[in-house]
Formats: sequence, structure tokens, C-alpha cells
Amino acid sequence: MHPGGTYCLNHLLRAELAELALVSCFLLYLGNAKSVELFASTIRLAAHKALPKTGKSWFVLNLAKHMDDNGVPVHYLAAEDNERRLKDRVEKVFKDSVRHLTYHAVMSVESPLPRGEDALFYIETIVKGTGAKCVIVDTVQSILNPSAKNKNYEQSVEEYDPLRKLAHRLGIALIVVHHCKKTSDVATTPLEKVIGSIGITGTAETILVMEQQTGSKDCKLNVTGKDVEQCEKYLTWNGHGFNIDDDVRLAQLGPFQQLVLMLIKETPRCMQKSIVEITGKDQSQVSKAIDKLVEVGLVDKKEGRLIAQ
Repeated sequence: MHPGGTYCLNHLLRAELAELALVSCFLLYLGNAKSVELFASTIRLAAHKALPKTGKSWFVLNLAKHMDDNGVPVHYLAAEDNERRLKDRVEKVFKDSVRHLTYHAVMSVESPLPRGEDALFYIETIVKGTGAKCVIVDTVQSILNPSAKNKNYEQSVEEYDPLRKLAHRLGIALIVVHHCKKTSDVATTPLEKVIGSIGITGTAETILVMEQQTGSKDCKLNVTGKDVEQCEKYLTWNGHGFNIDDDVRLAQLGPFQQLVLMLIKETPRCMQKSIVEITGKDQSQVSKAIDKLVEVGLVDKKEGRLIAQ
């Protein structure tokens, strides 16, 4: 056991837990680019936000596994989990062994989590006690001092900037999870979906925003920041987290649309008629698939001939 109710994750995986009676992405990555290779070697601060139940905790555990596999010590502060829930999730994500991950399941300990300046001291104590090069705080509200809901820019910077400075001073990556606004709220860009003042996203050096796809557990991941190229990834739910696909357009294609695209790539400047003959599908089905490929920019149609982009 380390300071502050922190344990090695292997301790949890070996634990015998009593049977349970059934009674019932804003992720801020604040830190040193050299500590963790996430999306680029120069990432310093990232903010990942999402709506509740979008899969933020699964996503950050996937990140933790990637770092653990690459020898980076990680501490996971699970502020909204007890040991039972965390163990169930970890067993699905870490199917092999866990080497460099410690945890603090806040809902399974009596002492409250420190907030404000005390939380900064707590994180520093954890880093020095465990040797962690990355600390994940899920969620950030658990370590901030309770205050008015509508905070202005200066108040938000005053809250988040000390976290950024702490990460740089300790030479670590600090990932904190936050929530997005409800889909009914007006927001035209991913950053506008973040709950709170723009002081939050202004302080973060890299921001990741998860948007769940309608009728699916899959998500779009919008990435932007000071040291990373703005991009969009597609997160495909795999039952224990997400697979990250580089091209959102390809990830959203159905099997037949993928087949049509492959045929167009293999036969440049082919016509719709030839795809109908090869696939044996009716013309309307092939036409719909081609229209979709043209709509998303994967195929261009010139004088009746199809060209893959």
C-alpha cells in the first residue's frame, strides 16, 4: 500500500471480494510531452470530454493499458468507482498482467478525496510514492473545490492552471476526465460542448472530445491542441473499450459500402453498371452505396465514371 489509500492494481486483481447482493472526454491531459506517447510525441496538455455514460472511463483505461504495455508507470484515481466496479472493468481491459499501474478506488475508502490545494499536494505525494509518470483523475470535479456552477474565464483558469503547472513541475502527464454538455444544448464545435468556461479549454494544451454516435456505442474523438495537429478519430466499441480508427469516413461505412469502395479502387474509372454485374446486387442498392461514398468524399464521379479519392 502506498500513501493516500493507493494500491498496486495487482493487489485488486488478486483480491477475493465478497458476493454482492443484487439491489440494484473532457479528459484534460496536462503534462510533459516526454512522459507519455499518446497521439503525438509533443503533447503537453490534453482535454478529453464527453457526456455521461459515453465510455470515458473505458477510454482512459485503454490509454492506461497502452502506457502500461510500454513501461510507463500510471496511477488511476477512480473517484466514482468502488473496488468491485473497477476490478470488473480492469479484468476486461487488462486481459494479461498489469505491470506498472496503481489505483485509488475512492468509493471503497472512508476518507474523502482532498480538494483544491490539498489535492495538488496529494497528487505530488502519489507521484513521489509510486513513481507514476502519468496520473489519471476520473473525474476532475472530485478534486476541485465546490463553487458556483457558472464560473467565468478567470475562475476557471485559476482552478485548472495549477494542475497544468504541477504536471510540468513534476514532469508527468496529468489526465483529467470531465463532462460535456447535453446534446440538446447549443454547440457548433467540439470545444463548445465542454461544460464550463472557455478558460478550461484555454488552459489545456491538448483537448480530446468524445461524441457518441446515435444508436451505437461507437464515438467520434475530436483532437485539438497547441502541439498536435487537429484531427478526428473514430472509436469503435469492442466490449472492453475502444479501437481507434484513423479515418472516420471509412469506419462509418457498412460492409457493402466497403466492398463497393474496394471495387472502385481496384478498377479505376469504372462505371456503376460494372459494380452491379460484379456484386449481383440491384442497381438501386449499388447507387445508394456510391452516393454515400461520394457524399463523404471517398469517391468522385466524373462523366459517369467512378474514381477513388
